[in-house]
Amino acid sequence: MRGKLASVEGLAMAPNDYYVHLIRVWDDLDQKYDKLDPNFRAICKAYTDGLNLYASRHQEKLKRHLWPAKPQDLVAGSIHKLPMMFGMHRDLARLMAGTGKPASTASVLNPDQLPIGSNFVAVGPSRSADQATRVCINSHQPWTGPVTWYEAHLISEEGQNLYGGLFPRLAGHLPRAQREHRLGTHS
Repeated sequence: MRGKLASVEGLAMAPNDYYVHLIRVWDDLDQKYDKLDPNFRAICKAYTDGLNLYASRHQEKLKRHLWPAKPQDLVAGSIHKLPMMFGMHRDLARLMAGTGKPASTASVLNPDQLPIGSNFVAVGPSRSADQATRVCINSHQPWTGPVTWYEAHLISEEGQNLYGGLFPRLAGHLPRAQREHRLGTHS
């Protein structure tokens, strides 16, 4: 999210770095971060404190130039990914097609140019042999690249029981891409 990924992952990530600068991820973030809700900033700090603690204990797994993680990195990640959720990378690819220029941002975000689809299937108690309810969600995220997410299951002492998708280095769950143990949601 800092616009320096090519220095860590190689030249193939230069389009991602260009994209970070194109959408001006950091232009306002540094000036406006302190205006975000203090509770949200506390979550971001706690999340990056956890990342940095893990990093300090597993330095052999670290990539250079990425550490320490800063709370602002989490917000930058959201700024970075949101336009891609609406297909901005495809628009950039169309603009670059046939120009003879280097690989487009789209080729970095979906390197195999795989079709992206999203599916949701629910089976209610009356349709299952054991009267269980089942939910199966196949998100629209690619398997590789900067917009790949992972899934997590959180059960808190306060009673939350959530399962859903998260982007690496983004704090919190995605409320539109998660399910509570009694209620399934999708996009």
